[in-house]
Formats: sequence, structure tokens, C-alpha cells
Amino acid sequence: MPNFIAEFASFLNQLTVALQPGLLLASVVGAALGIFWGAMPALSTTMAMALLIGFSSVMDLNTAIMFLLAVYLGSTLGGSISAVFINIPGTPAAVCTGIEGFPLARKGQGGLALGTALTASLIGNVAGLVFLVFLFPLILALALKIGSWELFLLAVIGILLSGSLTASGQPIKGWISGGLGILISMVGLDPVNAYPRYTFGLNELYGGAGFVPIMIGLFGFAEVLRVLPSRSPYTIPQSSGRLFPPFRILKRISKTGLRSGIIGATIGAIPPLGPDVAAFVCYGVAKRQAKGQVAQEYGHGSLDGIAAAETGNSASIGGTLLPMLAIGIPGGVVAAMYLGALNLHNVVVGPMIDFSYPGLVHFHYAALLVGAISTYVVALIIAKPTIKLLTMPRQVLMPLLVPLCVIGAYASDMTMFGVYVMLVFGVIGYFLNLIGVPPGPMAMGIILGPLADSSFRRAMAIFEGEQVWIVLTRPVGVVLLLVVLWVLYDGFFRSLRRPA
Repeated sequence: MPNFIAEFASFLNQLTVALQPGLLLASVVGAALGIFWGAMPALSTTMAMALLIGFSSVMDLNTAIMFLLAVYLGSTLGGSISAVFINIPGTPAAVCTGIEGFPLARKGQGGLALGTALTASLIGNVAGLVFLVFLFPLILALALKIGSWELFLLAVIGILLSGSLTASGQPIKGWISGGLGILISMVGLDPVNAYPRYTFGLNELYGGAGFVPIMIGLFGFAEVLRVLPSRSPYTIPQSSGRLFPPFRILKRISKTGLRSGIIGATIGAIPPLGPDVAAFVCYGVAKRQAKGQVAQEYGHGSLDGIAAAETGNSASIGGTLLPMLAIGIPGGVVAAMYLGALNLHNVVVGPMIDFSYPGLVHFHYAALLVGAISTYVVALIIAKPTIKLLTMPRQVLMPLLVPLCVIGAYASDMTMFGVYVMLVFGVIGYFLNLIGVPPGPMAMGIILGPLADSSFRRAMAIFEGEQVWIVLTRPVGVVLLLVVLWVLYDGFFRSLRRPA
């Protein structure tokens, strides 16, 4: 059994180091840059980390850790700003926040929606960190039991849940959207054998269709196409109400926040899941647990849903670092980039990290706590000016978004092909909206499609020559398979029995 008192004492010791003025400044600067990157629909957490890692190479190790983790936290939170006010998630992790936050902004409660997202993010980071400090070894043991078959089932669960939860009582439409996302994710070179699939002879498609242009098209350009033709487009009131949630709201979302913090941290510890999956799963759990008036608010502007998604994606960041630091397996692209930054400082992660670099693991969690507070404070400072900007009349704001969408799509790979992809998916997103098919599951399918594809094929190779029932000897896999069957039953058969 782990020594919980020693674990917590080490964390407190490293927290005093992280509170030094120079390290605090690095955290604040990183949070500000991260929020800017996350809030811009054309940018992303991945791009922020890729561009800023170079700056960290001239810093000492502790400063680099404080800076980059604050960038990670800030960019994840920043995506909620554009999601709430212009319905364009700055990052995939903010898709669920946009689903519930944008309707609130249209009702004149955008400030409350954003304030709830900021507060929930802070709660998620704190809850997730406390959970992780005490249960680091236990979560790591759980992560080590996850194999290729279990990763495939996790990806399927994520796509099914996103379809069930965003399709307004018609989960089949959501699943169709998720299935289309999986097909789109398979465009390009096969990740196992490097064989081209669905490229139609176009060299530009060998690297895939491009996630950033697709996201900008589905959520950004599609919104422009939907709003501009309207003679009287909707307005977002500039007086968006109070920013900090009242105590009664905090009390209401506290249970959701605590539960989502634990779920998000655990999901983050399972490579290669991360904030995107954590947001959808926590949102899904909260929606299923909701009752009465709270349940009726989902899809029409739910503070509870915002709290669940933001708490989950923030808590997962700490969990994502677990497998990377302890066994050297990055929990996603951003974690892999961060691992590269540690390599620049000659830090070798793995099972011996506590012996080679005493206290480094707990310094990471201290840096995450300080970074969470820095992100919250910086976000509160810039929130009001940002709200004024994003609540401009739609007739003025939407034309300004068009060049932003084009620039963002072009910047993804510095070719016009990204712009063409953005335009195509903008039209697709527009027609999906017309027929009531949600774009969120498609984005989830594109995110998790490669994981499902490669994990399933690896599992088939591992079990080659074995009886098909061998998969039922894996306890974690059996539990996940039952979850898949339950989600299908709940979404399909019960919807057939529901009266019209």
C-alpha cells in the first residue's frame, strides 16, 4: 500500500518551491498565452505547445515545467470562451461546453456560463490533483491493465456516448454522425501498414483530411453559413450578467464537479485518452444522473452540463501525466510534446523517475495546482473585455470570422488544401444542422477513430489463433463490453419504445 502521508508531505514541499516569485511569473505568462491560443478558433492546444516548447528550452527545468503546464491548462480552458459566445469550440475538449453554453449566451447569461466554466475548471484541477496525490499508485495499476482490446472498447464507448447525448432524443442520428467521423478519420495512410485509404489519388490526403480545418468548418464556417442569410440574425446580449456563479449555483454543481474530477483524472491516466474524451464522458454521466428541472435544461443551456465537461477535461490533464512520468507512455499528442520538452532538459521518465529525480512527480502536481489558479485569475481579468468583443452584432462579427476561419485552416498545414477542406465541411455542417444531425459526435469519431482502428487491429493480431471467447477472460474488457451493450440498449431499444 502507498504511504499516503509521505505522498502528501512531498506534494506540500514541492508546492512551496512552485510558489517562488519567478516560477509564479512563468505560470501566469504561460496561462495567458494558453488562454489566447485556446480561445482562438484557428489555433489549438497542440499548436500552442508546438510553438512554445522552443522557448522553454532556454529556461531551467522548474521554470519550463511551470510555463508549459500553465500553457496546457490555459489553452484547454480558453476553448470554452469561443464555444460559449460564438459556438465555435476553440479546442475539441470544449465541444460539450458549447452545446450548453451557447444557448445560455443567447439568453443573456453568457457571463454566468463562462464564469461557471472557469470555476468548474478550477474545481476540476483541485479535485483531480487531490485525488491523484493520494491514489497515484492505484490509478497507475489500473492504467497498466488497459490493453489494445480495452482501448478499442473505450473509443467505441466515447463515440456512442457522444452520439447518445447530443442527438436530442434520437441517438441513431448521433451514432450516424459518429460513424461518419470514423470514416473520415481513416482517410490517409493506414497507421499499421502505411497503405493509403480513401485518398482518391490526392497526395494532400496521405496525411489525412486535417482535424483543424474540419473543426473550423463544422463549427465555425457552418455557423457563418447559417447566420448570414438570416434577415434578422440572433443577437448575444452584451450585458451577459454576472461572471462569478452565486453560491446556490456553486452548491448545485459541487457534486457534479467532484464526480467529474474523479472520472476525468482516471480517464486522463489511461493512454492515449485525454481532455476530449474526459469532457464527453463526464458530460454524459452528469446528463444521465440529472433529474427533474436540471435534466430538462440539458441541450437548452445547462450550467450542470458545463460544470461536468469543464471539470472533467481539466482534471484529466493531471491524470494524463501519470503514465508519461511513471512508465514513459504519453497520454496523447500534447503529452508527447511535453515529454519532448523534458527530454530537452535531459530528464528521462519511467519507473525509476522517483529515484533519478526525487520530488519531480510531485512538483508536476504542485505546478498544475499553481497553474490552475493562475489560469483562473488571468481568465477572470480578461473575461469582460472578451465578452464585449464576442457579443458584437452577428452581422458584424460573422463576416469577421470568415477570414479568421480561412487563416486558421491555411495555417494548419500552410497550404490552400486545408482551406478547401474547411469550406467542404462548412457546407456539410450546415446541412447536418438542417436535418438535425449533431456535428459533435462526428468530431468525436474523428478524434477517436485512429485509436479504435489501430487498437482493434493490434488486438486481433495479439489474439490471432485463439478462441474468440479469450477476450472474455479479461475483466476490464468484459466490464467495458457490457457498457457498450448497455449504451446501445439504452439508446436504441428504449428510443423505439418511447411514445412519439
